[in-house]
Amino acid sequence: MNILNTIIKEKAWRVFLLALGLNLLLVTVYSYLFVTVRQKNQRLAALTSAVETFNEEKANLKSVKETFSQTASLREQLDGHFIPKDGVVEFLDSIESLGAENNLAPQVLSVSVGPAAPLSPDIFEAVNATVEVGGTWSDVYRFAALVELLPFKVNLGRVDLEKVSGETAAGASKKPSLLAPHWKGTLDIAVLKLK
Repeated sequence: MNILNTIIKEKAWRVFLLALGLNLLLVTVYSYLFVTVRQKNQRLAALTSAVETFNEEKANLKSVKETFSQTASLREQLDGHFIPKDGVVEFLDSIESLGAENNLAPQVLSVSVGPAAPLSPDIFEAVNATVEVGGTWSDVYRFAALVELLPFKVNLGRVDLEKVSGETAAGASKKPSLLAPHWKGTLDIAVLKLK
């Protein structure tokens, strides 16, 4: 009986060890499958998030394109309030033609381009010009008023209007009392220009 017990014990141990080995093998396989499925789920979640982000960006881009096309005329109109990138000469020509329309010969004393006020220095710069005109009071005054009405964002820093005696006025004859009083106007003009 002793031998029989020993054989049964040995078989029992073998069955136990075989079952233990199979269980360990199954635990290993299930753990591997669990980790693999978990990694695939994480990748799937990351791809889903990326697709959602891409779709949101695509919708935003479409919205920006629509807004861009809808506001084209407004942006062109707004750009008309500033001197174009290479438009300083045209601006000065418009000042001279404004003077000619008012029987004046404007003289540009100085022109400088400097940084704009803290208002978008990466987009704008300021064109500063000092303009001098001479003529009758009504012509000089009208010129100063019309400069402010130019289609640009004009800031007049200084407007100096002074009466010049008949003897120092241009084209004065020996009888200054017969001439209309001569006036001289000096205007410091600042206009925003696109960079």
